[in-house]
Amino acid sequence: MKKFLQSDESPIGAALTDVEVSFIACTSTLAGAVGVPLYTYIAEVYGRKVAVIIIKSTYAVSWILKLLATHKAVLIAARIFGGVSLGGSFIVIPMYIREISQDSLRGSLMSLALSFQHVGVLAVYAMGSYLGYHITLWIALCVSIIVLCCTPIAPETPVFLVKKGKLEEAHKVLATLRGLSVDDVIIQNEMNYMQNEQIFYETEKKLTLVAISGNIGNIVVRFQPLLIGAFSVSAVSLSCLASALLVQWSGATVPSWVPVVTIATAVFSYTAGVVPIVNIILSDMFKFQVRGKLIGLIHMFIWNCTFLQVIFFELISSALGLYSVFFMSASVNVLGALLVFFLIPETKGKTTKEIEDILAGNKSATPETTRS
Repeated sequence: MKKFLQSDESPIGAALTDVEVSFIACTSTLAGAVGVPLYTYIAEVYGRKVAVIIIKSTYAVSWILKLLATHKAVLIAARIFGGVSLGGSFIVIPMYIREISQDSLRGSLMSLALSFQHVGVLAVYAMGSYLGYHITLWIALCVSIIVLCCTPIAPETPVFLVKKGKLEEAHKVLATLRGLSVDDVIIQNEMNYMQNEQIFYETEKKLTLVAISGNIGNIVVRFQPLLIGAFSVSAVSLSCLASALLVQWSGATVPSWVPVVTIATAVFSYTAGVVPIVNIILSDMFKFQVRGKLIGLIHMFIWNCTFLQVIFFELISSALGLYSVFFMSASVNVLGALLVFFLIPETKGKTTKEIEDILAGNKSATPETTRS
C-alpha cells in the first residue's frame, strides 16, 4: 500500500512523501484513542447494539472516502473515520459478545471474534497484493454494508436492558439467546443474578474492589499461566528476530527463513494469546455496571501508546538500528510476563472471597473468616 501511494498511480494523482505517508498512518491510531471514549459513551447510554451499528456505518464511510479520494486531506479523513471505528470495535464488540454469551461459550466466542479481526487484516493485505487498490476497497465496502444490514436483526444485550430497567424485554431476549422458555429455571436464575447485581451496585455507597469486580478468582486461575506463556513466547520470538537483524547489520548472513518464522511466531502469540486473553480478562474482571467505562479508559491508554509507537518507530530505528526496536519490544513482553507472575496472586486452594481480600490489600483475612 505504501509503494502504491508513493507511485505515479497514487489515487490523489501525485506520489506521497515518506513524511506524508507516516502522518496518514498515525492518524488512525490517534483517532482510535478518540473513538474509545466516544463509543464507550454511546454503548453506555444508547446501547451496545446501537454502538455496533454506528461502528459499521463509520467503517463504510471510511472505505467510501478512500474510493473517492483525490486529495491527501480526504485520505486523512478516511483514516480518521476508520481509526475511530477501530477504536470502538475493540471495546464494543468484545463487550457485546461477552454480554450475550453463556458462561461455557464466552471465552471461546470472544477469542474467535478477536482472531477473526486479525484474519480480516491479513485478508486485506493479501487482497491488496493480488487484486489491487480499488478492488480491495470495493470488497471491504461490500463486507461493511452486508454486516451493517444484518446487525439490526441482532438483539440488544440483556445486561444493558437490565441496567435501563427494561426487565421484561431483557427476560425475553435472554430466553431467545439461550434457546429456552422464559419460565425455565436457568433463565430465572440468570435474571435474578443480574437484578441482584444491579441492586447491589445502586445501593453501594462506596465503590470498592468487590463492588466493581466480577469473576476475579476464576479469571486468575484460568488465564495467569496462559498470559505468562503468551508474553514469554512473544519475547523469545522478538529477541530472536532482533538478534537476526543485528547479525545482518554486522555484515553476516542469516537464513531467509529465520525472520519469517520469528515474525510469524510473534504475531501468532500476540493475536492468539495476548490480545484475546487480555480482552477476556478485562470483560470478566468488572461488573456490567462499570465495565464499559473502565475498559474504555484502559483501551484509550492502549491506543495512545500505539500512537506513540507508530510515531517513534522510524526515529528509533533510524537512530539506533531496526534491531533495537525489536529488542525494546521483547523487553516490554518480558516485563509483562514478570508483572503477571509477581503481581497476580497465587490462587490455588483459595476461594473467590479470599482472592478478593488479597487483591484489596486485606492481608489479615484468614481462610476460616472468608469462608464463613
